[in-house]
Amino acid sequence: MNNTTKTNRPVKVMQFGGGKFLRAFADWMIEELNQKAEFNGRILVVKPTDGGDYNDLRKQDGRFHVLLNDWDGTNIVTSVNEVNCIQEVVNPYKEWDLFLNYAKEESLRFVISNTTEAGIKFSREDDFQDVPPITYPAKLTKMLYHRFQYFGNDASKGLIMLPCELINNNGEALKNCVLEYAAAWKLEDEFIRWIVSHNKFYNTLVDRIVSGYPDTITPTIKNKITFDDKLLVSGEYYHSWVIQAGHELAGEFPVDKADLNVSFVEDIVPYHDMKVRILNGSHTAMVFVGILLDIEYVHEFVESSELKCFLDSMVRDEVLSTINIPFEVKDKFYNGTLTRFKNPSLQHKLADIALNSSHKYVSRLWPTIQSYIAHNQKTPVRLAFITACMILFFKGEYKERVITLNDDKQRLNDFSDLWSLHLKGILSRYDLVNEILFRAGIPKEDLNKELIDEIVFYLNEIEEKDVLRALVQIVSKCY
Repeated sequence: MNNTTKTNRPVKVMQFGGGKFLRAFADWMIEELNQKAEFNGRILVVKPTDGGDYNDLRKQDGRFHVLLNDWDGTNIVTSVNEVNCIQEVVNPYKEWDLFLNYAKEESLRFVISNTTEAGIKFSREDDFQDVPPITYPAKLTKMLYHRFQYFGNDASKGLIMLPCELINNNGEALKNCVLEYAAAWKLEDEFIRWIVSHNKFYNTLVDRIVSGYPDTITPTIKNKITFDDKLLVSGEYYHSWVIQAGHELAGEFPVDKADLNVSFVEDIVPYHDMKVRILNGSHTAMVFVGILLDIEYVHEFVESSELKCFLDSMVRDEVLSTINIPFEVKDKFYNGTLTRFKNPSLQHKLADIALNSSHKYVSRLWPTIQSYIAHNQKTPVRLAFITACMILFFKGEYKERVITLNDDKQRLNDFSDLWSLHLKGILSRYDLVNEILFRAGIPKEDLNKELIDEIVFYLNEIEEKDVLRALVQIVSKCY
């Protein structure tokens, strides 16, 4: 790709994160908008953390291919799409001035991010003088402040934030973090008014299973790839982006003209609960059970009759009842989700889903446990079993097999220390469970004795029988 081609379109999107999900989801969408809807915009990719440098993305001049597999339960149709809409990659840890200079871009309009569930947070460790500050919201605040200083309180220079992190009300959470940094850093009241009045932080919900670089590439597919692509990423064709916004956004983000499954809704909460509790909750549950059983892929999990039976009973008996939408809607969504899980072309690794598992447990499974207890006045036994598997997962080994953990370093240190105390007989099993859940982010007041006792019971069952035998014993029926 030559430089003339790259500068044909202005930079409209600043994207925090360049991982496989954003490349196969948001970047693919921007490419579709450019090709089909005259969006006429390019993307600046910003490295949100200090690890790595997106070297392959730089070497490939921002280009890569997306393989999309459309599967109906029997047949797979694969399409190959080249994405060519990334203008530049900036690492603020090495190129801080360049990062801030992009705040002056007249054409800049959107900020898209995917920094995982742990990414949208306020930290008192971030100082205004830091180059750069640690968290994503702090970096965003510095960028917005630089834009405000350059353009003043010009209403037309406000930006549209579309976070993809899977947390409740992600747009509001991001806005609150920015305002908290503005207050902590004692920035001008006029800047705060500009943020509130002229910048939009939309709550969004994203959905596409992206599995990464495919294990095998057929000759037919290889012939459709235009260069040696180390960033080729594979996923399902199904995609959904729900945005809590009026149709005022459609004029600037013309997804209807590109036939993209993007919806603008008044209330995102029911959509969020359904997707996060059914699809993402199931994914996280599969991680804690499947990795203990040495299962590598999602489709392998649901191909096991015992494990699929367990997943079905967990979702239908314990999850669906906590989602406040018509039964036929959530039942249809789950059936469709199960079909997506079975797609063998995705090669979706449980180890990839396991990133930041403690945060994902809190956001994807814990709300279901709370809702179930509130509505039924009893503990959801399958989710208690999943929690027991999570406690064992964070031991870091099972049956003399090391489990690779990729989570918050402080949490992992805490979990390791707690397990060490337990194994030495200093900490009871009840206290082990209680403390790990607390260190994972569950308030002490939400940890009731009946739930902890149930989790301890299943830890004992797993120790006595093993994971699979203990799991099979609690499944009373299959669907």
